[in-house]
Amino acid sequence: MNISVSDNKYFLKYGLEKDPFPPNAVDENIYLTPEINRRLKQARQHIAAGQKLLLVVSAPGAGKSLLARKLVILKEPNWRISLISVDSDMKSDTLACKVVQQLLPEENIDISLSISMLHKYLEQSYRDNTLPVVLIDNADQLSFDTLQFILQLADLRYNDSLFRIILFADGSIIESFEKTGLKELSEGVLDILSMPYFSREQLRAYLQFRLSSCGKDIEFPYTDGDIEYLYRASAGLPGGINILARQLMQQAIKKENAGGRVGTMAAVCIVLVAILSAYLFIENRSMKNTAASSVAELRPALPATTEKEKVLQDPVPANVYSSAGKERISDLNISLSLKLSDVLANMAEDQAASP
Repeated sequence: MNISVSDNKYFLKYGLEKDPFPPNAVDENIYLTPEINRRLKQARQHIAAGQKLLLVVSAPGAGKSLLARKLVILKEPNWRISLISVDSDMKSDTLACKVVQQLLPEENIDISLSISMLHKYLEQSYRDNTLPVVLIDNADQLSFDTLQFILQLADLRYNDSLFRIILFADGSIIESFEKTGLKELSEGVLDILSMPYFSREQLRAYLQFRLSSCGKDIEFPYTDGDIEYLYRASAGLPGGINILARQLMQQAIKKENAGGRVGTMAAVCIVLVAILSAYLFIENRSMKNTAASSVAELRPALPATTEKEKVLQDPVPANVYSSAGKERISDLNISLSLKLSDVLANMAEDQAASP
C-alpha cells in the first residue's frame, strides 16, 4: 500500500510506525474498560449457557464489532465460531450458506442446501461435544424475514445441542423485534446487552493505549482542551473518537506548515518593500538633480545684483519636475509593485498546492 506525502508527514511528525486511528478499520487492538470487560464476560457466559439469543445493542461507533472480534480471539477450544457481517440484501439462504462455509470450511456448499446442512451440523456438534457459535454483525440491517429465520434457528434443538447466536446491532433493531411475527418468537428467548460509552478519563487512557501500540516514546499530542472537545463531540463513542483524534493530529501538521509559509511570505514582503522604497528614493533624488541641472542650464546668465536676488535664483521651484519625470517615477512604482504582486501570487499558489 502506497503512503501519500501527507501520510508521510503524519507518521514522521509523531514518530509513528503505524496509524493509531486507521480510517474505516476494525482491528484487534481493543481497549477494555471495566465496563467493556464486564460485557465481554457476559457474552462468554451466554455462549457457555446457551439458553437464549443475545442481542448486543448500542449507537454506531460504540465498539460492537470490536467486541465480536474479541469473542473470536478468546474462544474456548470446543467453540466453533462463525462471524458474519451482514447487509440489507442478505436473505436467509445466503446467511445460512455463509455460516456453514465458516463452520465447515472443507465442505463444498450448495446454497440451496445450506439450511438443511445447518440441521446436520447441529447433530454433528452434539456428537463432537462442540458448541456452534454464530455471531452476526450489523444485524439491524437485516430484513424482517431474515430476522425471523434467525429466531427460528435459535429455537432449533438436537437433544441438548443448539446454536449459540449473538446479534450485534444498533438500537433500532429493538423496534423490529416489537413487530408482529417477531415479538411472539422473541418473547422469553431474547436477552439484551448494551455497550457502554467512555468517560473523560477513559477517553484519555484510550488515546494513550492506541498511541502506545504505534511506536516508542510517542509524545501525547492532545491538550486538556482537545480532550474536552473529543469527549463532547464524540459523546464517548470510540468510533467518533478515532475520526476526530486523527483529524486533530493532522490539523496540527497543517497549521505548522501554514505558519512556516506565512513567516516566509512576511519576510519576502519586508525585503521587497524595502527594495521598492530605496529604489524610489534614489530615483526621486536623481530626478530632482536632473531637474535642478535643467533649470540651471535654462536660466539666463544675469548677474545677481543684490543678495536677495541671488537667494531667489538658487532654489529649484517646487513644481519644476517635468511631466515626463513624473511619469517615469510612476512607471517605476507600478513596475516594482507588479513584481511584488507576482512573487506573492506565486507563493500563494505554492501554498495551495502543498499537501
